[in-house]
Amino acid sequence: MVAAVALVACWELASILVGPGSLPGPWATAGALGKLLAKAELWTAVGLTTQSTLLGLVMAAVIAVPLGLFVASSRFVTSSTRISIDFLGSIPPISFLPVALLLFGSTMPMKLVVIVYGACWPLLVRAADALRDVHSVQHDVVEAFKLSFSVRWLRVFLPAALPGILVGIRVSLTIALLLSVGTEYVGGAPGVGGELLRAQVDGRAADVQAYAVTAAVMGLVLNLGMRAAERLLISWHPSVRPEGKS
Repeated sequence: MVAAVALVACWELASILVGPGSLPGPWATAGALGKLLAKAELWTAVGLTTQSTLLGLVMAAVIAVPLGLFVASSRFVTSSTRISIDFLGSIPPISFLPVALLLFGSTMPMKLVVIVYGACWPLLVRAADALRDVHSVQHDVVEAFKLSFSVRWLRVFLPAALPGILVGIRVSLTIALLLSVGTEYVGGAPGVGGELLRAQVDGRAADVQAYAVTAAVMGLVLNLGMRAAERLLISWHPSVRPEGKS
């Protein structure tokens, strides 16, 4: 609460120094946001941004999680792909925006190209690390009991790696939202970023701030939703069980 109050106070001070016309204060932004909440355009934009964020995240997870587990399952594959993964993961996803715009225009597929690429690499790396972090005792048990391929993966390795994978999904969710808003803003696609761009072009500074606050609230809500999903999916894990946090 102290940090939130301090942030609002700094925002108000910056608005006074810069000028409300260029940087509306928190109260002007709250008023503009209150007006936008009564309009369908805000909710439509939120829906489109949320749709592209979640769809891009699901597509990235379908690609990255199995690939990350495959990479981590073999030392040869890990050493063979390390340089390629590091190189491709270091390329800024937004650099693909001009190509995506040329191919698809300001559409949902354009956003998904950038989102999926950006969300894939951290999730792939985290999934691989999660499998490598499986305790050596569990590997010994699998080998000692000669468990079948399906049993060792479905009953041992995947449950053990799931907490780490979910952390990667939470990180990629934030990246997906940032890229969704960013591609909408730069590429003019429908969504919160697109509405923010239009408000900026029209000189509606308070609405610009209101859409920025909307994007921030969306990030908070999505993160809280992901944490709730984690508690349901890994309720057995010490990081989730109350007694495990003592």
